[in-house]
This record gives sequence, C-alpha cells and structure tokens, in this order.
Amino acid sequence: MGKTAFTVACCAALGVTLCGCGSSSSTPTVNQGTYSDVTCGNEGGSNVVTTNNADWVCSDCGIAPCVTQSGQCYSCYSPATGSCYKYKCGSQCQSTPCSSTCGTAGGGTRTAVNNPGYQCTNCGLSPCVSAQGICYSCFGSDNNCYEFTCGSMCSASACTSNGVLIPKFSANNTSAIAAAVSV
Repeated sequence: MGKTAFTVACCAALGVTLCGCGSSSSTPTVNQGTYSDVTCGNEGGSNVVTTNNADWVCSDCGIAPCVTQSGQCYSCYSPATGSCYKYKCGSQCQSTPCSSTCGTAGGGTRTAVNNPGYQCTNCGLSPCVSAQGICYSCFGSDNNCYEFTCGSMCSASACTSNGVLIPKFSANNTSAIAAAVSV
C-alpha cells in the first residue's frame, strides 16, 4: 500500500476565506501513514500525529505512533535509538508484546468484553478475561480468549497471514457472554 494524503480543513472549519500567509485558500496537507497489524502492536488513536514527524498521522496504532521514511506506521518511537517499534509499553518502546497474554497493547484500563466484573490494563480496546482471571487481548467467537487482536479477528500468535485467525466475538450474540465467563 502506498501512502495517501488527506487535507486538514482548518480554515474551512472556521469559515475563513484567507488562511495563513498570502491569499491562497488552500489548506495544509498531512500525510497518512500505512497501517499494518504487523507493525502496530497497540490499538486506539484515530489520526494521531506521529511523535517523530509532525507531517504524518497514523490511525489505530496507539496514542504515540511513529512513522518510517517509507510511510509505515509503528506504535512507538524511541528518541534514544531513533527507531520505530511495534509496542509502546508504558514509557518504553519494544519489539515484543508488553505481556505474554496481551499481544495487542494500548487502550488504558478497559472492562473485559466477556465479563463486566473484570478490568484489564494495556491489553487492547476489547480485552477478554479467562476463568483464572488472566487478561488477554481478544475474545473470540468460539468463547475463548486470545493474545492478539488482528482487526476483526483474534489470534494466538502475532498478526500475520500464517496464523490461525478466529472471528472476534460479536456483541449481537449476548447469550455467549454468560457461557464465556467459564473460559
């Protein structure tokens, strides 16, 4: 996928005919980075300006994304190394998941999808909790918890085309939630 651009309508939103220096009515262009489950380990954040280049934004790649020179989005930028990383774990960037059971990080503290009595932290936007009280990143349609959220799918391994993908649980099937508490 190549990079795409979209226009930030700062002047249009204010109803201003003249914007910035000169008489041009054009608005600035911000580049949209390329999203990938392979490089974005954190979830959340809609069109967030990247921490290493203010001319770029990334979507659903965490709250402090990074963009490479080729326009690929990652979840974390380390000024110490000058590199982008797949996971942002607190204030640390790393290439491995923040937790062995929460392969999709981010989201802050969230109520578990399968059990409203439990909360999970830094485990993605829709975490699952096992019968043992262990948080996971994804609740599958098969009523099992999985380590990774891969778009609308769950996986026990990193989000790649080689892993087995299980559809995420659908909120339309509420009868499965009661059964899932015993997962």
